[in-house]
Amino acid sequence: MKVPVIERALHVCLTCKSRKKGCDKQLPTCGYCAKRNLPCRYQESPVAEEPVADAITQIEINAILLQMVSLFGPPSENMSTAPRRTWYHVCRIIQLADLSLQEISRRYFSNFHNWLPVISYELFQESLAGYNSPSRSPPVDFSVLMLGMCLVTLQPSKPNTHITPHSLYSTMKMLFAEAQSITCASTYLIQAGLLIAAYEYANGRPEAAHITMGGVAKSAFVTGLADSSSWQTNEASIISSESLERLNLWWGVIILERALCLLHQEVLSCPFDTVDLQGLQHSKAALEMVSNVVVDVARHHKAQIACQNSHADLLPLSCSYTLHMAMRHIRDCTKLVCPHRRSSDLNSLAQLDQEFSDRWKA
Repeated sequence: MKVPVIERALHVCLTCKSRKKGCDKQLPTCGYCAKRNLPCRYQESPVAEEPVADAITQIEINAILLQMVSLFGPPSENMSTAPRRTWYHVCRIIQLADLSLQEISRRYFSNFHNWLPVISYELFQESLAGYNSPSRSPPVDFSVLMLGMCLVTLQPSKPNTHITPHSLYSTMKMLFAEAQSITCASTYLIQAGLLIAAYEYANGRPEAAHITMGGVAKSAFVTGLADSSSWQTNEASIISSESLERLNLWWGVIILERALCLLHQEVLSCPFDTVDLQGLQHSKAALEMVSNVVVDVARHHKAQIACQNSHADLLPLSCSYTLHMAMRHIRDCTKLVCPHRRSSDLNSLAQLDQEFSDRWKA
C-alpha cells in the first residue's frame, strides 16, 4: 500500500510564527490553524533582510518604548508622579507614530467604534479637552486607554515611521499590566482591556484574546459593571451618557467574550447522541445562507474599495474567521457537486481575507 505524501511548506505559517510555537507546515493549512479554523498563510519567499542600520534603529526604538513607559522608574524633576510620566510618554509614543490625539480620536470613532461602541464619544471628548494641556495630566488609566485607541487605529508601518503595531502592542501590554497594579480596576482599564483583546482577536491570536478577556470580565464584576442598577433607568427618563456608556461597555464584554467562547467551542461541546437531527439540518441550511451572505458582502466591499468608499477598518473584528468558515463550507460543498462551480465565490472571499490580513496582521 502506497503511503500518501504530505506536502509541507518550507517555513512555518505566519500564525504560528507570531505565537512563537511549533508548526507542522502542512499544506494548504497547518494542523494548528485547521483545528481552530484560523487563517493559515505561508510566506511565498524568504523575507529580504533589512539593512543593518534600519534593524539597529528598530531595536533602539523598541528599547526606548519599553523604558519610557515604565511607571516604576526613578521620578524626574518635571515628572514626579505616575500620571504625569505616563501621559508624557503616551503622547511621545503617539508623536513617534506620526499621529495626534485628535487624529486618533477621529479614526477610532469613524471606524473601530462602529463595531465595538464601548466608549462614549461625548464623555471621551469632554475628558480629552480637560487633559489636552501640559499643565494637566489625566489619570494613568485614561492614558492607557488613549494608547489602546492608538493601537487599534495605527495602520501597518510606513517608511517614515519606526513604530510598528507589533512593538506598540508589546508596549501596550506592559503599560496595561503596570496600570493595573496601581489602579486595579476601572472603567478606563476595562475599555483598554477590550481594545487589547479586540486587537489580539483581529490579529489572529484568539488564545491571547481569550486570556485578556478573562481579566476584563473579572474587572467588570469588581467595578459593579454587571450590576444592572448601575445603568438601568426608568422608562420615562432619558438615560445619561454615563449610564449608556456603562451599558454598552457591559454588552461589549459579553459579546467579545462570547465570540471567543464560540471560537474555542466551549459552548458548543455536547455529546453527539444529544444532537437533534432536525436542528442539525436547520443549522446546515443556516450555514449555507450565511456563506452566501458573506460572499455578497465580500463582492460589495470589493466594489466599494474600487470606488474608494471603503477600507479594511470598516470590517468587523470577526471578519477573517467568518471568511474562513464560509470558504471551508463552500469547499466542502464543491467536493460533492462541481469543483469549479463556486471558484469565483472563493476568489472574492480570499481577496477580502487578504485585505483584512494586510491591515491587522502585517
